[in-house]
Amino acid sequence: MDRDAKGTKLKGKTTVWTAKVVRRINLRSSGKKVRETVRRQTYELFQKGAKISEVARCLGVQAATVGRWFRMFRAGDDSIFRGERRRGPAEPQRLLDQSRMEELRRIVVNRSPVECQLAYRRWSYAAVAELVKAKFGLKVSRVTAGKWLKLCQKGEVE
Repeated sequence: MDRDAKGTKLKGKTTVWTAKVVRRINLRSSGKKVRETVRRQTYELFQKGAKISEVARCLGVQAATVGRWFRMFRAGDDSIFRGERRRGPAEPQRLLDQSRMEELRRIVVNRSPVECQLAYRRWSYAAVAELVKAKFGLKVSRVTAGKWLKLCQKGEVE
C-alpha cells in the first residue's frame, strides 16, 4: 500500500513522480470544484510549457484527457472553465458542399452506375463511394456513402 508524505495510506491507483506520490483522480465522480481546480492547474502547467505526460503524472489524470485539454487551450476554447459539457464538434464538418451534394443527387437519380462507367448494375453503398472517389476525389466509408445514397433517393439533400 502506498503512503503520502504524511504517512497516510492511499487508496486506489497511485503514480510516483519526482519523489512525490499522487493519487489518480476520477474526474467524473469528483466534485465540480475539484474538476475546476485540476483544469486550472493543467492550464498553468500548459502555459509553462510542460509536456502532456508530465502534467498527467503530476495531477493524476489520464494523458488522453490532458491532451484533449491542451488542444482546447491551443484553440482558445475556454468552455472547459465554464463547466460546459462537450457535445460533439461545434459545427458538423461537411465533406461535400451543397452544390456537390446536389450534383451527386442528380447523378444517382437520373443515371445508372453503368452510365457512370462503374462496375455495378444498381446504386449501392459501394457504388456511391466509388462514384464520390472518381468524381470528387474523396474516399468515404460505406456508412457515409450509404447515408448519402438514402438522402439522394429520398430527395433530402442537406
